[in-house]
Amino acid sequence: MAADITRAWKANSHDDFRFILLRLIKDGPISGCEALLREASKSKGSRSYRRIVAVEAMKACGDLVGCRQAARDAMANPGRLSAYMAAGLAQALYPNFLSTDDLLRLLTEAKPPPPSSTDGFAYSIVGLYRLAGTSRDRAKIVEVIGDLCLMPPLAETYHRVSVKFGYLADHLRPIAAAEIGILGNNAPSHALVRLLMAIERADRSYSVEEDEPPIRQLVQGNPKLNRALLWADVAETRSIPSERPVSRHWHVYFGSNNKLWGAEERDLVWLFNDALTLPQIDDRRVALSLIVSLLNAERLEEEQERLKAIAATSPALAEDLTIYFAPPVESDADRKHRTEHEAYEDKRNQQQEEAKASWMRFAEALRANPGQLCAPENLASWQAGIHRLKHLTHWLQRKTGLADHAAPCQWRLLEEGFDRKIGEAYRDGMMALWRFVEPKRPQRKPGGAITRQWTQILAFAGIGVAAREGFDWPLALSAEDAERIARHACFAEEGYPEWLDKLVLNHPKAALPIVGRELAREWRSTELGSTDFFYHYGSAEALISQQLRRLILKIIAQRAAGRVEIIEKAIAVVRKFTLDDRSRLGLLGSIDARFAASVSAGKEDFAIANLGLLFVIEPDWARRRLDEWIGSDQPAAGETRVARVLAALFDGHHRGIAVSALEHSSVATLDLLLRFSYRHIRPKDDVYHVGTFSPNTRDNAESARNTILSKLLDRPGPEAFWCVRRLPEEDPAFADRTDRFRELAHAKAEKDCEPPAWDTLEVRQFERTHTAPIKTGADLMRLVMSVLDEICFQLKKGDVSSRPLLERAKDEDEARNWLTEQLMLRAKGRFHAYREAEVALSDRPDVVIASTSAQCEVAIEVKHGGMGWTFRQLDNALRIQLAEDYLKPATRRHGILIITNHKSRIWIDPQTNERHGFEELISILAKAANSMTGNSSGPIEVACVGVDATAPAI
Repeated sequence: MAADITRAWKANSHDDFRFILLRLIKDGPISGCEALLREASKSKGSRSYRRIVAVEAMKACGDLVGCRQAARDAMANPGRLSAYMAAGLAQALYPNFLSTDDLLRLLTEAKPPPPSSTDGFAYSIVGLYRLAGTSRDRAKIVEVIGDLCLMPPLAETYHRVSVKFGYLADHLRPIAAAEIGILGNNAPSHALVRLLMAIERADRSYSVEEDEPPIRQLVQGNPKLNRALLWADVAETRSIPSERPVSRHWHVYFGSNNKLWGAEERDLVWLFNDALTLPQIDDRRVALSLIVSLLNAERLEEEQERLKAIAATSPALAEDLTIYFAPPVESDADRKHRTEHEAYEDKRNQQQEEAKASWMRFAEALRANPGQLCAPENLASWQAGIHRLKHLTHWLQRKTGLADHAAPCQWRLLEEGFDRKIGEAYRDGMMALWRFVEPKRPQRKPGGAITRQWTQILAFAGIGVAAREGFDWPLALSAEDAERIARHACFAEEGYPEWLDKLVLNHPKAALPIVGRELAREWRSTELGSTDFFYHYGSAEALISQQLRRLILKIIAQRAAGRVEIIEKAIAVVRKFTLDDRSRLGLLGSIDARFAASVSAGKEDFAIANLGLLFVIEPDWARRRLDEWIGSDQPAAGETRVARVLAALFDGHHRGIAVSALEHSSVATLDLLLRFSYRHIRPKDDVYHVGTFSPNTRDNAESARNTILSKLLDRPGPEAFWCVRRLPEEDPAFADRTDRFRELAHAKAEKDCEPPAWDTLEVRQFERTHTAPIKTGADLMRLVMSVLDEICFQLKKGDVSSRPLLERAKDEDEARNWLTEQLMLRAKGRFHAYREAEVALSDRPDVVIASTSAQCEVAIEVKHGGMGWTFRQLDNALRIQLAEDYLKPATRRHGILIITNHKSRIWIDPQTNERHGFEELISILAKAANSMTGNSSGPIEVACVGVDATAPAI
């Protein structure tokens, strides 16, 4: 196998391919490739990761000579190695081929990693420490790493770790834990203390390591180590120039506030000793501050003699002790603050008592007469009694933490604070309130302030209560009631209420005009405000009726939008529609004119938004407009106009407004968009970022270019394959990426050829029923054709047949229903057959067959042979209605025209004037269907099947 690998290595010089070969050799391991591995480990033009894997492969294959040479090469000049390369070589070669001194030299002299990156020794240092063979080697690693992390220059005054090596400090805790475990009751080494000091000063804000047990617990559980680290931190803090002496333990501060040392009662022994015997008076003051912090009032009395002994050794200590024991002196400012606070507390307590008494009186009044909450005369105005509903709503808000329109739905909780009758009366009053309150919009004032009336808030919330309490609540409403509720929903400006869809469904004539006016208001508004209705209808779960769809399209087509944001919301709505030709052309003309006007007026943001809408309506038309608008711009690096437009439209990482349109674009359109993006957003101008960064417009345009390429690669079929394959040969913009696109085309071919995997349930289903799951459109097409053959056979040859029923079908609706039933009887869980709801508009197929195990469909168009269809009309139904109009979605690329025959009939070919019976007609149309291989959206497969319901000849 080594010879084959060597030949493949020489035949393909691409980094990724050779990397795969190196991994293959390593994982084998495969011997006989020593020369190849040594060459790869030395190749200076190769990527660092490839050279590291080559060394790992040499180690796996037992090439000791090669590994020693790799170690010598690394140590010849460590300063030229990147942090990534140095760490990778160290992991591969230590400790067998690199000594501990070599390892530490690599760590010290290699280039530092870029900021915010994972390169370098940070994530490998613990593993390297554990690989050390002797305690002496581990001690040496601890000593050097601790000193490096604290080596000047330091990051900042209060972040005192090394600029070059500080990145290691946040990853040293496992090493420290291991060293503390070895330490036992012995005196800690200077190296271990320095290592802990580095850990204390590390920036832990981005650490993902969890200490188990916590390193602070280990340190404070060892008195000798705890004491040594305390005084080391005190000395280090004192080395920083400061106006005040370090004489208190809280003066020790180093930014991260991650002190590992601490003081507990068991530490009083050495703290008392240090307070008496340390040579520096400020150190003894620090010890005294820790002692006092540990002693409560009772212990202070017990330790009076020892504390006096400490005070007697120095006037400074005596002064400190006096300060600690003296009662706090209240300044004038503190006294004023205390007095004001006490007055405030007294006033607040008085208000709370008054409020409690008021609530108790309110509750008693309600218990005496719960009906006052829902009496019609009390719902006429705020003063008449609506205020009572507001008080109980406020109580529910405080109880539940919900918003004012959601809390009333939890009215049953009123039973806890009041009683059940009050809760039910509150519910009834809220449910009736909307009838008495005239819908009004919130008042908007200059500066953006909004005032909402409580009567409007409660009326809106009450409708929500009614909707929650009765599933069929809209059925009991009159048209006038439905119109009033719709106005409450639109005028409240509280978002799109979840109950409005059911109201519109049950009362479309009353509610739809109100909803339409609200949509029109959102569409034409030029002021920043809510877009709740457009946002709701653009969501995936929102259902849009035919009437509402026509209303939305009319609003969008009649008048230009007032803001860019609303156009973006409209894009999310329109992309859910399957437009017939008339609707598409009408909307296309309006939006195209607005796009042209925006370009002429220099309104780039409106032009981009309208162009995004054009892409959703007609991608090919929009692509031409894009080219006409900015195609002549000269390619350039940086944030150009082309970069802004492409980023806004197609950036897949940041919700480009037209990304969804790429799913429905033809391969030809994707091809031209990709060529456009590569010409203007040139890969050679891409900025390579290391570590964390905030992407700019140029980065987003690069993401848009990659999104277009991904959509083309994800599109199955030979057309997309040949498009990717030919790009480097036909377009100079791809000339320097020939090998890359050949690899992409090859990978795409492999992916397209690979059958989709079965899941566990599908395997079990196959074992039980011997029926395979349908995973592709071609599979589904073959299955449906087979089922149709079975149906036709049963009609003519079956012992028991429903042929007479089909023969008597008076129209296409009965024929479709019969066919759908027959298909479902033979589905066996492999597919669903259902009638489309939009047949009347002629923009959906009669019947759709959908696989139960994959996103693929087959469209079926049914024609009743006895309804007078001519030869030309049937031919148009096959070529235009089925092949072109119904097979546009990416998940529906297969279609069948089914013609039923109910009586003897002749069809005349208009071109030849030949007369044809039913079988000849089906033969001619089936031959025409076989010749259709594609439409404007890509490859398709079409068939024509005849279902003869006439009585068989005897």
